Amino acid sequence: MNKPTTGKMVVPGVSSRRQRQERVLSNLDASLLVQVGLLTLAMLYTLYFARFLLVPLTAALLLHQLLYTPVRWLHRRGLPLGLGAGLVLAGVLFLIGLAGNFLAEPAEAWLRDAPASLHELSLRLRATAGTGAIEELRELGEEIQELISVHEAESGTQVVRIEGPGLLGNLAVGLEVAAAGLIIMFFTCFFLLIAGNRLARALVALGATPSSRRLISMALRDVRNEVSTYLNTVTLINIGLGFAVGLTLWWLGVPDPALWGVMVALFNFAPYIGAIGSAFVLTAVGVTAFDTLGEALLVPALFLALTTIEGSLITPMILGRRVSLNSLLVFLSVVFWGWIWGPAGALMAVPLTSSLSVFWAHFKRARIASEGAEVAPASAGGASP
Repeated sequence: MNKPTTGKMVVPGVSSRRQRQERVLSNLDASLLVQVGLLTLAMLYTLYFARFLLVPLTAALLLHQLLYTPVRWLHRRGLPLGLGAGLVLAGVLFLIGLAGNFLAEPAEAWLRDAPASLHELSLRLRATAGTGAIEELRELGEEIQELISVHEAESGTQVVRIEGPGLLGNLAVGLEVAAAGLIIMFFTCFFLLIAGNRLARALVALGATPSSRRLISMALRDVRNEVSTYLNTVTLINIGLGFAVGLTLWWLGVPDPALWGVMVALFNFAPYIGAIGSAFVLTAVGVTAFDTLGEALLVPALFLALTTIEGSLITPMILGRRVSLNSLLVFLSVVFWGWIWGPAGALMAVPLTSSLSVFWAHFKRARIASEGAEVAPASAGGASP
């Protein structure tokens, strides 16, 4: 008598086929991971080596967001877009030239006198500190360098040293690159301003469906609002901070307080790193302006007090949640863009990150909506009458 079989029937070949499918999927996941890694490295490579072109173009986009409102205001008053954009950019260039002409002489004088003052300070610190472990290491290094020089002189070995272009050569090259970048930035910004809403309409037209076009339009509008709100508000806050720092330095008797106020206002566009750089420079300014160490340290101390009040009280109170970025994300974005694009990247890090976060929020919203649209017909078709 045959016993009835229980359990699932095993079909020959199904098990091996399932194993092959799992193996293919695992290989696909590994290859996808490798492709994403290579794509990320390629993007980083492109961002870094194309920075001389990408930095002025990105700065032009941000400057366009900042100047869009006054140009549109002039256009609504009957002025053509080209003329309004030209007048606004000419006003910006005039203010930059006026500030540069006003601040160039004191900046040159401070740069000329700063090395001697800092050297004198280091001599005073060495005299008061005595010979410690750091001083002994320095003297040991000097002795080793002297022994190497004596050995080279006695052996008659000819040492060939290849010197670089020097400070003036590097400065000239940097000025040429900066001038070319400024020309690209202002011309690109001018053409973006005279284009008006045509560029936005062209981007919206890339959508394949009415919902996608509506999504692109909403994303562009939110990015413009987010970036313009941040730039306008932070510009006014930084101007106020620079004025307060300049007034404080004038009260302390520091030479050229307007120069350091403008520097603080510009550096403060880069969160965290800008304040550190301003504190470092103002420490050197205090050292060169005063004879005692206590008076010199009073300059960066008062600056840190003012920037702490601005960063922890004034800016959060004014911006509120209109530009909602995590503090850690802001810091990491400043570090990343500063590493990729240098000081210019650090200055543009927050508006760039804010724009990317707005696009990411719209992308997630569109994905959730598409998933809901797919689930709804399936559930409707599966429902019983």
